[in-house]
Amino acid sequence: DELYASLPKSAEEVTSVAGLFEQKNFPNKSYLGQDAQLQHFKDEAKHFNYVLVASHGIIDWQQPAASGIAFAKSASKKTENMLYRADTYNLQLQADLVVLSACESGIGELAKGEGMMGINRGFMYSGAKSIIFTLFKIPDETALISALFKNILNEKDYVISLYEAKQQLIQSNVFVNKWAGFVLI
Repeated sequence: DELYASLPKSAEEVTSVAGLFEQKNFPNKSYLGQDAQLQHFKDEAKHFNYVLVASHGIIDWQQPAASGIAFAKSASKKTENMLYRADTYNLQLQADLVVLSACESGIGELAKGEGMMGINRGFMYSGAKSIIFTLFKIPDETALISALFKNILNEKDYVISLYEAKQQLIQSNVFVNKWAGFVLI
């Protein structure tokens, strides 16, 4: 089904970023494929300054609370491993930066007096100091996130890192839907 459709470039994206951290001898941990379980994320994300989630972002316009980010389907439980929007408010993060490389991770229902209630908002509430998220559906691609983290690990500011990563793709004539939807708060 669509929720668990293969995202081969996401695995490449995570592996590429992990490699950048290894080159700098920085600690990192990656979960790919069947190992990308929601419980691993909940247990481990709180220990890292940088968190990258490369997965399916799901928006449910009929039931906005059912929106979230998909993790690997558990073979033993036969359940969907969704990190629902409400669950993000209960994470305990110390991350300086969370990157949600998932479709529509910054959109949701518009709540009067609150603004947009996307999944990104819960990450901020849970302690993330900065967050990069998407405003629309994005292709399964690696170039932007790899360039972003390369810049960050070369001690560039997040704003400059994202800007330069986007400029690199623009100069390479990469189609706009592969970079324009990423936003930093």
